[in-house]
Amino acid sequence: MQNIGLWYYTFNIYKFYSMTIHNKPLGEFIKENSILVLLVVLAAFLRIYQLNTHGILFFDAGHDLLSAHQAVESGSIPLVGISSSRPWLHQGPVAIWIEMIVMVIFGTSTLAQHITFALIGMAAVIALYELITIHYNKKAAYYAVALLAVFPLAVASSRMPYHTTPIPLATVLYLWALTSLWKKYSIKKVFLVILAGIFLFQFELCNAPLFILIPYVFWRRKYKITKKLLLWGTGALILGLLPQVIFSFTGQSNQIVEFTKWFVTQILERLQDTGQTTSKLTDTLRAFAVFGGRIFGVDSIILSIVGGLTTIAALFFTALKWRRSGIPEIVELAVCGFFVLAGAYLVAGPPSEAYFPPFFILLAIILSYFFAEQKPRIQPAVIVGVIIFMIINTVAIFNANFFVHTQNAFRYDSVGEQRAILKTLNSRSRQQPYQLSTYEKNEVTFAAYFDHIKWLAISDNLTPPSKNGRIFLLEDAEKNPPPGALKLQTFPTKTLYWDTSTVEYR
Repeated sequence: MQNIGLWYYTFNIYKFYSMTIHNKPLGEFIKENSILVLLVVLAAFLRIYQLNTHGILFFDAGHDLLSAHQAVESGSIPLVGISSSRPWLHQGPVAIWIEMIVMVIFGTSTLAQHITFALIGMAAVIALYELITIHYNKKAAYYAVALLAVFPLAVASSRMPYHTTPIPLATVLYLWALTSLWKKYSIKKVFLVILAGIFLFQFELCNAPLFILIPYVFWRRKYKITKKLLLWGTGALILGLLPQVIFSFTGQSNQIVEFTKWFVTQILERLQDTGQTTSKLTDTLRAFAVFGGRIFGVDSIILSIVGGLTTIAALFFTALKWRRSGIPEIVELAVCGFFVLAGAYLVAGPPSEAYFPPFFILLAIILSYFFAEQKPRIQPAVIVGVIIFMIINTVAIFNANFFVHTQNAFRYDSVGEQRAILKTLNSRSRQQPYQLSTYEKNEVTFAAYFDHIKWLAISDNLTPPSKNGRIFLLEDAEKNPPPGALKLQTFPTKTLYWDTSTVEYR
């Protein structure tokens, strides 16, 4: 039997090694693309390493998981996702559907969720290579993969089970569909590009401005709009937005109409109120400096400045090339997408960190074109610069413990720390009902404030926080102790207190 098992695995390894990529056996492809393989391995390592303890999990991500779990338990299919920053507007349900599929297969395993979303992040890296290789050239594809592999904010995004994590992959698919339509018109391609745009929109409402790239392609290519096109386009819209359409027929709010009203209102308000516009502009520029800077470095002012200046240089370079001799379609679309999103955020107000995933792809394309188009004598310096950038960020990501258990401003909640807090709560409460709160009562302002703790309780078969019992206060470690509270235990980024004013402590 052992010999049979040995032959079985040997045969399957041989079969796997004999797979073909780009019409070449896998072994030959790896030999010829060893640098690409190393870049992909680095990207995978940074996204998957120690996810069981250093995976990122915060309250909104926990809310996603709780919503998915409730849907699996009830046997229902959610038609919308969690509420956006505007409570009457909901994100799309696709991310929750993904989490539901993982739960059906692997149960309530948090690690399975982390790995699934990390693999989605890896799929974006590989898809970006394919996109640029096919629609531009391999040299630029190498640069793009090298950048995306170590963009700190992109790494962080892939290390959390959250509805924004698939956005980079969805952005690549949308750009791919747009480029294909650019090169050759067909009703089928129009249908697919609309579906790809809606797929991107389903993960985050703020991606809606990128829809303007579809009419841009029509304008640039001088495609005609026919009745047949309008019919198929309407069909694609209805199919892509079918969950929201059905949701409106269940007696709930019409999400499509509500979003359109809000979007138009935002533009009109900014145009009419110049004082508010100036204030919002300042806040928006500050958000770009903080969150945009995190794309280039782990809270590194130097890397943020270098990244910003390089981006400006790349945009000027691309504009000159476009005016003189033209640029590849994929690069033109990436530049347009960059300005469309940046302009939309300047109008709508300061963006949150969740608004930046499309920039991972757009910047990687723009910068890779800039690097690849430099003269041969400059290429060695460009390569050395990219390698130094990769080394600095890889070391910084390690030093920041993958953005958890660190005192840097670039910090997220660690699933390992949350498990330790949850076990302490269960021990101190002796498995009896207990309440979890903060001194500022954040959980009252944000209903989902402790949903990541509640999810882990379900995942680890422990008692979750409830609305009665002893009250424990969970505060940031650097904050002063709440008045009259008894310190129970200090964790890497949090401190747990017992509120002595509520229930006698025994």
